[in-house]
Amino acid sequence: MQQKTLQILKDQFDTDPLCISVDGQLAGSAIKIPYPVRSLNANTIEEINGNNLQFKRFYNRFYWGYDFAENAIGSLLYGKHIKIARQLRSNMLKIKPGSSVLSVACGTGGDFETIPPAVLSTLHIVGLDISGGMVRQCRKKFNKWNIGIDLFVGSAEDLPFNDNAFDTVFSFGGINFFNSPQKAVRELIRVAKPGTRVFYGDETELIIRGSYQKLLLLKHFFKGKEFQINPLSWVPPTAKNPAYHTLWDGKMYVVSCEKKKW
Repeated sequence: MQQKTLQILKDQFDTDPLCISVDGQLAGSAIKIPYPVRSLNANTIEEINGNNLQFKRFYNRFYWGYDFAENAIGSLLYGKHIKIARQLRSNMLKIKPGSSVLSVACGTGGDFETIPPAVLSTLHIVGLDISGGMVRQCRKKFNKWNIGIDLFVGSAEDLPFNDNAFDTVFSFGGINFFNSPQKAVRELIRVAKPGTRVFYGDETELIIRGSYQKLLLLKHFFKGKEFQINPLSWVPPTAKNPAYHTLWDGKMYVVSCEKKKW
C-alpha cells in the first residue's frame, strides 16, 4: 500500500490514523478488530445489509464475467454507446496529472480505461467497491497496465478516508441501488478537498425498465419494483452549484456539485 494512502486512512471507530502492523493488518490505536489486508486490498469493517448485501453477493458470484458482459454483450445490445458515455463522463472529471483520485464503486476499473496512460501513470489512485470479486478483477487490470492502485472492499456510505483527502472523487455506476445514496454523496463530498467538484452517475429509468428488468441475470433483483430516481435530490444543501447532465439519449445521468472552500 502506498504511503500516500496510509496517510489518508481513517479509523471507522474513531478519528485515529491507521497503519499496517508487522503481521500485515491495518490497525488503529483504538479498534478492537484489525482491518485485514490481503493482496494489498483492505477490507473495511462495517455491517453490510439491504441492497448493499444483495448486490455484493451478486457481483461476488459473477465478477469473472463482468467485463465480457459489458464489452461483448453490451456492444451487441447497445453498440458503442456505453464506451462513448464512459469517455464523456471521464472528460467531465478533468483529471490533472499528479493528482489524487478516488473511484467509489470502482468495479473492475473500467472508468480508468478512458484516461490516457501518460496521465494515469502519474496519479495516486484509490478505488473502493462493495464486491471483493470486482476488486480482484480491478487489481488484475492495473497489474497488467503496470500501474499502482490501492483497493478497498467496503460501502460508499462509510468511506475509510480522512476529510479533504482527494483532488478528484467520483462514483459512476451502482449508486441508484446503494442503501442510502444521500449518505454516499455526503461521504463523497466529505473526502474531497475544498473546492473540488464531485461527480456521481448511473443509468436512468430508461435502462432499468428497458433492460435490467428483462435480462436473465438481473431481472429477479428488479421484478415488481418501481424506480423513481431523483439523483439531484441527493446533493446536500452544504454543496454548491449542483448540475445534472444526461448522456446516451437520456439513458445515463451524471450529477456534479462543488465542495465549499474553507
